[in-house]
Amino acid sequence: MPPPRKGLGGSRDPRGRAADHYFYADPASVTDDADLPPDLAGETGPDGVRHGVWRSRWPGGTLRAEVPFEAGRVHGLVRVFERDGRESRTEEWRAGRRHGRAASTDEHGVRDEVEFVEGLIEGEHRVVLPDGAVLLREAFRNGQPHGDSDEYGPDGSHRSHRSFRNGLPHGDWTLYDERGAPAVARGWFCGLPHGRHEVRGGRPEWWTHGVRTRGGFAWVVDGENVPGPPLGRIALFAGLVVAALLASPGAAATVLALALAIAVHELGHLVTARSIGIPIAELRVGFGPRICSFAVGATLVEIRAIPLFGFVRPAMIRPSAWPHVLHAMGRGPEHATEVDPDEAPVPARIWRRRAGA
Repeated sequence: MPPPRKGLGGSRDPRGRAADHYFYADPASVTDDADLPPDLAGETGPDGVRHGVWRSRWPGGTLRAEVPFEAGRVHGLVRVFERDGRESRTEEWRAGRRHGRAASTDEHGVRDEVEFVEGLIEGEHRVVLPDGAVLLREAFRNGQPHGDSDEYGPDGSHRSHRSFRNGLPHGDWTLYDERGAPAVARGWFCGLPHGRHEVRGGRPEWWTHGVRTRGGFAWVVDGENVPGPPLGRIALFAGLVVAALLASPGAAATVLALALAIAVHELGHLVTARSIGIPIAELRVGFGPRICSFAVGATLVEIRAIPLFGFVRPAMIRPSAWPHVLHAMGRGPEHATEVDPDEAPVPARIWRRRAGA
């Protein structure tokens, strides 16, 4: 069964994998010899490759494993036994890869169940006690955690809740105490801390796409939240603008009008994207030295010195994984790798393309 998790980070890496657990083997390493006893013995076909059922035995002679081969590759039901003859593991294989149901049972009767498709974990992974109580239930897609993951105690109490999308933490994570009350709560977006983070008894923190903020609005310098704006940079920039206006009012007014036009233009992209549910990570006006930057909700806004450029960056590259796009289209999470923004209703597509979002 998976290793115990001591907190929201637990023993997993950032992608939520438990690398030392049997069923979490790297799919690239899953071959006909992966995780199989080295002393298998059986027949070979005319071409010299393994064929039929090969067996391995414990030193006392009791059966240790049965592995069916076809054309040199594991194909069929693999069975593994303990020294006392108890069947501890079964797996379905096809053409050298795990494909189908796999289950293991330890000496206490705790059962670990998972489904594979072409060597990748697919669907629900469960750990179940002998009395049928579920200790762990987590969803996978294409070999990666995708969906909700819930851990329970032997008495049925809820221990933790996690959400993943394409192998990355995404959504609300909650760790519960012995009484079932939330003890730690964290929010994630595509693997980055996002939203309210709170430990019971401590002060809550707010994060925006990996940047710690103060909630709805926060000044940001070099990716870190700061208590106030960079007054030195702003004063220097304002002085240069005033000097330019005094030296050449017409040219300076033209540059300021251009900067305002770019800002309004990019703001239009942002409003359009948000109106159809696309989250925006960054809005930038200008290029060159940074004058100031601040977070507004989930969006980082940057103002730079030379106002001849601007852009809006969505929070994710793949539109198919935007949860709000799925919701707007009336599609469930099962379509998270299939949806394209062009599948949106015609008015939404026209609105998005006309505004360049």
